[in-house]
Amino acid sequence: MVWASGQPLYGGRYVIEKELGKGGFGITYLARNQNGNVVVIKTLKDEVLNDPNFAEFRDKFDRDFRNEALRLALCKHPHIVQVENAFHEGSLPCIAMEYIEGEDLWKRVKRRGALEEVEALHYIQQIGEALKVIHGKGLLHRDVKPQNIIVRSGTLEAVLIDFGLAREFIPDAIQTQTLGGSNGFSPIEQYAEKAKRGEYTDVYALAATLYYLVTQKVPNPSFVRAAKVPLIPPKQLNPLISDRINLAILKGMAFESDERSQSVSEWLKLIAVGNRASNFQQLKSDLKPSANTRRILWVDDNPANNASEVAQLQKIGIDVVQVLSTSQAMQALSSTNLPFDAVISDLARQEGNLFRYNAGIALIKAIRDAGIALPIFIYTITRDFIKTQKEVLAAGGNGVAFSDEALFKLLGIR
Repeated sequence: MVWASGQPLYGGRYVIEKELGKGGFGITYLARNQNGNVVVIKTLKDEVLNDPNFAEFRDKFDRDFRNEALRLALCKHPHIVQVENAFHEGSLPCIAMEYIEGEDLWKRVKRRGALEEVEALHYIQQIGEALKVIHGKGLLHRDVKPQNIIVRSGTLEAVLIDFGLAREFIPDAIQTQTLGGSNGFSPIEQYAEKAKRGEYTDVYALAATLYYLVTQKVPNPSFVRAAKVPLIPPKQLNPLISDRINLAILKGMAFESDERSQSVSEWLKLIAVGNRASNFQQLKSDLKPSANTRRILWVDDNPANNASEVAQLQKIGIDVVQVLSTSQAMQALSSTNLPFDAVISDLARQEGNLFRYNAGIALIKAIRDAGIALPIFIYTITRDFIKTQKEVLAAGGNGVAFSDEALFKLLGIR
């Protein structure tokens, strides 16, 4: 049965609020504990226990749940999701763990496009530090990927979740492990039951995650690479990636395990992540508005796309007025009641019944034709930054940003 809102669990210690999601075998719920704190309850789907086809695996599923809870309890770290409890509700094994409100890195990249290198490295460093703790406990995570890394709302803290595939390992010993992983992020040894595994197994996944963050592309699965299909260097997909990071990703994702960095610590040294990540942290923590930037007009037909950026601006006292189209923007700009200091627009959007790929360029021209001299910036995901920048400047705009960091710099926010 699916637990409904208000369903008490474990003698009333937890109360279900709503279902969060389902996987192949599991289901997660949002719940509250006796202190009123929000937690996540993870359990098996009823059909797994009731389906006769799974009968011989029920004990294994139950054991795997207990083991996951134990592994989480062993791994205490700010960037690892924390377990609160493990129990049974009837025949269902359950894990209660902290609820992390935020956005996973897969969704963040889908929403914003490829991340700027310094931001991506900031998250990768944090997860790398978490993996050091995991490996120190004799465990491999085995499922590091953007979907399993959540950035806490209102912070710059990335948290590694889902220890369902975590297993013990003995470095370089041939061990038998259940198959599991994620195409594009798992190395070739995870596709074999018997193979040598080590910290380098998670290094591959961490490097593959960085590959996705800075290119918005999932790398070729390792079994495809086994068929001699080469991995496209990330710099070919995003020329803005530095040579150092390009080479570090390729080193971490070497097809043969002995050609990879053999530990997370070793690989993090390749990307010299410390200084870059701390620079990103400093930039975000020191944000303050320019004296010339107090109110911004933001033009986008889908305001939800920019919710995080708008929230950051509002947090430092900048008023953001959001409109959906060029006509609404021109109306707002003509109002004497709302003086603006800058305009931000997406490049392509729905205008009336038509989708216009150069709506942002048209807006710039309309504003300049009206004799308005405000700074105008295009905030967009683009594969051809140089071409877009030339078009924007030629139309009378002031610049293009493809990340929130670049946008803040254009706005003069320090």
